[in-house]
Amino acid sequence: MPPHAPHGLPRSEDSAPSEPRTGDSSRADLSSAERRTGATSQSTARSRLAAAERSARRGLSHLGLDSRADLLLVLAVALWLGYTAIASLAHGGPSADALPFLIAPVVILAGVAAGRVLASRSTHVDPSRSPDDDTTDAPAPRRGVTTTHLSAAVALVAGLALLVPFYANAQAAFGLQLVALAGLLALSNERHEPDTLAPTRVTHLTLPVPTLVAVVLGVLLAGRAQAAGVLVVVLALVLTLALVRRDLPSRRRLTAPRTLVIAGGAVIAVAAAVVTWLGGLSTWPTWLSTSGSLSGARHALWVDALELWSQRPLTGSGPGSFAASSPIAATRADLSEVHSSVLQVAAELGLVGVLLLAGLLAAGLAVGAQRGGRAALVATTAWTALAVHSMIDHLYEFPPVTLAAGLVLGWASAPHHRPA
Repeated sequence: MPPHAPHGLPRSEDSAPSEPRTGDSSRADLSSAERRTGATSQSTARSRLAAAERSARRGLSHLGLDSRADLLLVLAVALWLGYTAIASLAHGGPSADALPFLIAPVVILAGVAAGRVLASRSTHVDPSRSPDDDTTDAPAPRRGVTTTHLSAAVALVAGLALLVPFYANAQAAFGLQLVALAGLLALSNERHEPDTLAPTRVTHLTLPVPTLVAVVLGVLLAGRAQAAGVLVVVLALVLTLALVRRDLPSRRRLTAPRTLVIAGGAVIAVAAAVVTWLGGLSTWPTWLSTSGSLSGARHALWVDALELWSQRPLTGSGPGSFAASSPIAATRADLSEVHSSVLQVAAELGLVGVLLLAGLLAAGLAVGAQRGGRAALVATTAWTALAVHSMIDHLYEFPPVTLAAGLVLGWASAPHHRPA
């Protein structure tokens, strides 16, 4: 007879000690180890990415390009150059037709770097001011060229551009960028009371004579094209607002970098969409036919560009293919281009090229807007104006235009000066 269990402790299967669940615990330990490994891998990847970013920014800092927006612009330029070179090789090897695509972004980048260098080596103090003048919060003079001297140089360049003939629409776009640059120099050199004292909303608009001459000559240049003439009026209004309204930096929603990038990008996108829509029309509107800027010949060029794009929508037909495929382009040398940057890129570099162009334009907006304030407002307006104008013309292949545009972006985003 089996022994009786002690009172209160009946023998049963429920009271038997359970076997350890080795399978479940092993799986739990494995899952925990995998999570720890995954977290470690992600942390390592983030660390390596951060280290690569720091290394790239240190390398670019020698050129005055050390912000995240600058890195974005460099990346956009590198992607553009790489794709353009591949597209050129894929359609018959290296060609001079690819040079405008390759040179323009490099010149813009060089202009940004030059603008940073000029800003870092210049002083914002008007040499006509008395050293005892304590009504300004500008720093004490230091060695370097003054902004007044730079304004005189801008005026000289604008005067030479009026005398040296080249493509009138490119001259006009160049003049618009010179107006923006002169305005930025005026913002850097303006006379006002310290912000920590009683800041005023409106300040008197007083410009040094060289700056005023540079603005006038730039406007005269811009007036050589109807589109640029309209755009320079918009820029002049923005510049005047920036010069007379000292409280704009406090209106963060208006001059915040994100706001400026979104606003500029939206305007550029609308301009590109309108040009594409116009190019798809079967007949050109009468009111456009009478315009000196948007003639029937330009409509024919846009139609041919859209037709070429439809043949290879993703990658395009290669740099220089438009001139060989368009009947009207073969009739006159001045019609060898599409006269629209977005349609030229679409026809020859396809949708990939259009997206890379959009990336370049967005990166330029980010660089100009990164410090916010009035200078950023002026710079992004000028950059947007050039992009809109280029939607109905070919302007980026003229180095003076792209260099001036880069200078504007570089000066406005220089880290060595307090944002205006």
